[in-house]
Amino acid sequence: RPVPYPVEVTKKVPVHVDRPVPYPVEVVKKVPVHVDRPVPYAVDRPYPVEVVKKVPVDRPVPYPVDRPVHVDRPVPFPVEVTKKVPVPVDRPVPYPVEVQKHVAVPVVQKEYVEVPKPYAVHVEKPVPVLVEKNHHHEQNHYQQQQQHQQQQQQQYHEEKHWDQY
Repeated sequence: RPVPYPVEVTKKVPVHVDRPVPYPVEVVKKVPVHVDRPVPYAVDRPYPVEVVKKVPVDRPVPYPVDRPVHVDRPVPFPVEVTKKVPVPVDRPVPYPVEVQKHVAVPVVQKEYVEVPKPYAVHVEKPVPVLVEKNHHHEQNHYQQQQQHQQQQQQQYHEEKHWDQY
């Protein structure tokens, strides 16, 4: 039967050799060294050896019950823990703080009377505006309008001219 690994292992051991050299030379030599390793062996058993495996088990799915089922278990809920923390106060001696009580004061109801305004509220106040007319400017504007209209008419006629063919 073959052994999976060698029983003997070689190890490098320094050996001193005398040579007529000004400095000693060490020669490395491979020497077999015995190593104790366990050798696997087979045991004849009348029964097979079973390896235990962990198998995942599906938990049962909860099914609806018609009647209420009483469970002696408190329902888990988050618990808020509050601590009393001392707050630093700018008082040399602890003394009771005076609490001011709110006292309801009667309010005298005044009747509101509408006074008519001397001008219309929704319309702005009339402001005198002085407008100077520049006749020369108006004539230039009129001429520009005329030229623009003529250009538009020419473009329109040219488009019609192309449509006829």
